[in-house]
Amino acid sequence: MSFWELVRVLKEIGHEPVAPQKSGAHFLKNWARATDTIPVNLSFPTPSRKRLARLSLIHIQEPEDEVLEAQARCGCVGLPTEFEHFVVGVLCTWSPIQNGYIIYLHPLLLFMKINSCSSSASGRRPSHSGFTLIELLVVIAIIAILAGMLLPALAKAKSKATGAACASNQKQLILAWQMYSMDNNDSLAPTDNWRNKGGAVVALTGGGYWQGPVPDIANGITLEEALRRVQKGMTNSPMWEYCSAFGAYHCPGDLRSKRRPGAGWAYDSYSKANGMNGILGWETSQPPYLKASEVNSPSQSFVFIEESDPRNSNLGTWVLSTDSKGWIDPFAIFHGNFSTFSFQDGHYEGHRWIEARTIKAAKDSAVGISSFNWAGGGPNNPDFRWVWNNYRHRNWKEL
Repeated sequence: MSFWELVRVLKEIGHEPVAPQKSGAHFLKNWARATDTIPVNLSFPTPSRKRLARLSLIHIQEPEDEVLEAQARCGCVGLPTEFEHFVVGVLCTWSPIQNGYIIYLHPLLLFMKINSCSSSASGRRPSHSGFTLIELLVVIAIIAILAGMLLPALAKAKSKATGAACASNQKQLILAWQMYSMDNNDSLAPTDNWRNKGGAVVALTGGGYWQGPVPDIANGITLEEALRRVQKGMTNSPMWEYCSAFGAYHCPGDLRSKRRPGAGWAYDSYSKANGMNGILGWETSQPPYLKASEVNSPSQSFVFIEESDPRNSNLGTWVLSTDSKGWIDPFAIFHGNFSTFSFQDGHYEGHRWIEARTIKAAKDSAVGISSFNWAGGGPNNPDFRWVWNNYRHRNWKEL
């Protein structure tokens, strides 16, 4: 279709072009040899229901017989079907003006695409190029089904990744624990009466193995200041010399670190079992081991347990009652219904909790609800029995 045929078609669908500034004969004779852009005023009135759509490059073919052609596809509702594929002469760019559009012609850049326009003369068959409502709803339904299938798997994968990072922390902590004993005459890192290198006695209230925040966490401080206080307390502790990776003391799944400092915020995610040179005289029925060589079953004696103390940082060692054979301290389930443990022989493992009251107590503790001394201990609880068998001290006996 020539340029003038295109003008005729546009006129038929309701666009009334103004005669071009260049004569048709002069234009057809010289357009292929021109080098400058030729502005041709095709001012189309824009009635409320008729508009010329955006122009965009489609495809430039090689010149043939000194004629450049551009293949375009017309998606304009209202054009006759015979014009669905047509050849355009020299349409190039356009810009809006007050009464319509100015279209610039250039013989070396030939393209046109009408993306959409309103229907025109009656009796002309429309050509649709978009999605129908049914097709769109089907696509949305398929996406929703795929999301429903993938999101649980992604959540499970994230939980496993968090558990793996936590297990890595446990490995670093237990190696530091063992190295302390090697350098200190077989002594287990104490909770009471530890002296730093300056000779000062330091109370290790943080999880039973570090000093705790210095000074304590208070309302109104920034997160950066809270972390600085925690790290200061960590550095004045027996294990820091052997494990100075600050992140090793924090499980990435510990939800307390997402809170505001002073309102249940905590960074440390692990506590020491009281039977490993913990608080002396906690219960006379569970005197703690003092030296590594005293531990009878190191592969069944856990040292560090994940804890989520609702009172901010983990305060003191982790204990259960050997007198009443029941729970005292809660633990943490930061990554699914299982927790990680590291043992005196240097290995680490996870335990999956199965008893409903045990899981509830751990979840309550993680969100700041006190669950100390919760009911459900005793030999009939498989979770309590597992913990009892691995919570060792010098007077340990079968449950």
